[in-house]
Amino acid sequence: MSILNTIMRPLLTIIIPHKDTPTLLRRCIASIPNRQDIQTIVVDDHTENVKAVREVQEMFPAVTFIYKDKQVGAGFSRNTGLEKAEGEWIIFADADDYFDDNFWAFLDSLPLDASTDVIYLKSRSIDLDTGKESDRAAYYNGLVDRFLRHEWRSEERILLSYDVPWGKIMRNAVIQENTVRFPQLMVAQDTVFSVTLATKVRHVKAYNQVMYVVTSHSGSLTTLNSQEMKRVRFISSLMVNKICPSVFTDSYLDKLIGIGKTNRKEFLWCLKMLVLYRVNPLSAIFRGIAYKWGMWRHPAKSC
Repeated sequence: MSILNTIMRPLLTIIIPHKDTPTLLRRCIASIPNRQDIQTIVVDDHTENVKAVREVQEMFPAVTFIYKDKQVGAGFSRNTGLEKAEGEWIIFADADDYFDDNFWAFLDSLPLDASTDVIYLKSRSIDLDTGKESDRAAYYNGLVDRFLRHEWRSEERILLSYDVPWGKIMRNAVIQENTVRFPQLMVAQDTVFSVTLATKVRHVKAYNQVMYVVTSHSGSLTTLNSQEMKRVRFISSLMVNKICPSVFTDSYLDKLIGIGKTNRKEFLWCLKMLVLYRVNPLSAIFRGIAYKWGMWRHPAKSC
């Protein structure tokens, strides 16, 4: 059975959160075929130049556009898309990224096992400032390679490690039946979503096929490293650890290990967050160091 073989209802829903990049959004939508079996939803997160977004909407009348009257963030924008998703399968795309031309032909011929809940594919990465290839997708492509080489005894490793929303196809029923949603965080909300979904999934597959082109550029959220961003990433890490205690992120460990070097205000804030999320810092540091040691010996981090 092909993933895209019926016109009775869309089998694939693509959800695109958007904020202030209408030109890139147009490129992203243009990389998606205009087909009855593909539902595309754009959720605009209160873009300042809404007229430019409306012009993009006029170019793609088959695409559903939803406009937010106040800024809610990429995570909640994706949640809005999930509420409207009719497809059996879900793909998340960022507005500044786009799909590889060869992906759709591969998808048409893709056989699906009824028990499969997540399908992982590969991505290319490009730096928009230089036009050159970057290494942003290298780690995630490495996860797919290791999974295909059967280096892990279970599927849990790729489920917990592949913590970005792009580059994979997810069964909608698993998301909806378990009410898996993105938390309202400025960054790193996709890690919380991915780990939550990982705890609900039964079986996954992976293919050595490029699906997606992920981009990076100056000023994007992935390149920002302010104190507030570090705090948000730390909170995300605490949320992830509460969901799955064996999962650690660098922002979590670095904050815990360096907690004694922070100023009094930041120290008290960290303690407040640890209490709020019921984390034992000594236990977390011990398990985190053990985890880091395992990463050094076998380089493949979780999340």
